[in-house]
Amino acid sequence: MRLLISSVVATGLIVIFLIVNGCGHSIMHHFSSPEKKAELIVEHISDELDLSKSQEQKLNQIKDEIISKLKENKNKHEELFNTLLAEIKKDKIDEVLLTNRLNEMGKDREEMHSFIVSKLAEFHSILTKEQREVLVQKMNEFKEKFHSDF
Repeated sequence: MRLLISSVVATGLIVIFLIVNGCGHSIMHHFSSPEKKAELIVEHISDELDLSKSQEQKLNQIKDEIISKLKENKNKHEELFNTLLAEIKKDKIDEVLLTNRLNEMGKDREEMHSFIVSKLAEFHSILTKEQREVLVQKMNEFKEKFHSDF
């Protein structure tokens, strides 16, 4: 069961990575903001999977929700880093404080995993069988091109 959950989370992470970080990786360097990258990726996915207008709208909604969640988590990571820096400046590190903050981050990570699986399920639910087959093909190509040690 644990392996199944790990596989689902890993697959979800791959799809979300593809959506947020791009299938057309080389063109992504021209855009500095995650929003611009995500817009280009949605366009690319729409073209590759030949999405209908309603599917594109749903994908855009998913993209917006992912971007929002990533921004929220980025702020939390920055807060943790600032806490760590403040503790390092002290004569003695507050181990309890840092442990509690890391435990909070662990809970946030678990929440993010659930969120990603939920968004993957939403994305999957709007695709036709043929579109899912194309997506699998593109994911395999991505894996071969960028992550041969997956």
